[in-house]
Amino acid sequence: MISGQRDTFVALFKQRYGDSQTDAERKIDSFVLGLKPQRDRSKILAWPQQFWEKIRSYRYEKPRI
Repeated sequence: MISGQRDTFVALFKQRYGDSQTDAERKIDSFVLGLKPQRDRSKILAWPQQFWEKIRSYRYEKPRI
């Protein structure tokens, strides 16, 4: 919706929460500074995929009687 435009985001934030310009910018900046880098998130999101790939790699064989 904002296409990476900070000014548009600040305007929508102000409209939604009724904050002043400086308060909205301060809240947005503090939120952005608290985000983790993408590489950390990719590790967290990648492990379930690796887990399912390992499970799929096992072949089911009927036990010999």
